[in-house]
Order: sequence, then C-alpha cells, then structure tokens
Amino acid sequence: MADDSGLYEVKKRDTLVEAPGLRVRHFELTPDQGVPWHTHTEIDDTFVVLDGPLIVETRNPDARNKLATGDIFKVPAGQPHYVHGDDGPVRFIILQGVGTYDFVPINVDT
Repeated sequence: MADDSGLYEVKKRDTLVEAPGLRVRHFELTPDQGVPWHTHTEIDDTFVVLDGPLIVETRNPDARNKLATGDIFKVPAGQPHYVHGDDGPVRFIILQGVGTYDFVPINVDT
C-alpha cells in the first residue's frame, strides 16, 4: 500500500519534503496513538525524536527501543516495526528513503 494516511489516526502528520526516492515527515502522537506494525519494501525509516520518549518496537530481531528527545534511530527496509509513545505525547521527524515508499501492514503477535 503506497499511502498510509487512512490506516491509523495520529494527532498530526505533515509532509515536510517529498522528492523522488525521499520523504521527510513530522508526526505528533497522543498517548493512545501509534503507527501500527508494518514494514517497507525498499526504504529505511530514520526517526529523529523531538519530544519523547518514543518507542520503536521491532521484529527480526525482536527489540523494544526507547528513544529520548534528540535520539536518532534507523529501521532498515524489510524490518517489521511498531511506533508509539511511552505514556505521553510524542513528536518526531521521520526520514524515509532512499527508494519507492510503500506501507505494508503486517500482523505480529505482541
């Protein structure tokens, strides 16, 4: 699926830059929101935390990565991940590239 905008609710989602093979977005999540488990075929997701903590859970390998304000974290293409706050609101920038963007929802037992 190329567009994830209708799949989950977030407080704010703004595209800051979009060019062939690269996208930069700003997200704000309330404590009860998250970006559901998904993966990307070609692109990496690189998170820059503006207000945290931000939790990025991954599979293959299984990990729960707790990121503080100012942290940067990369999820490589093909790695399933789930993004959410830690009992509070969160803001982050995400760099998505290089390659064709897609959003592939997956079911993961959590």
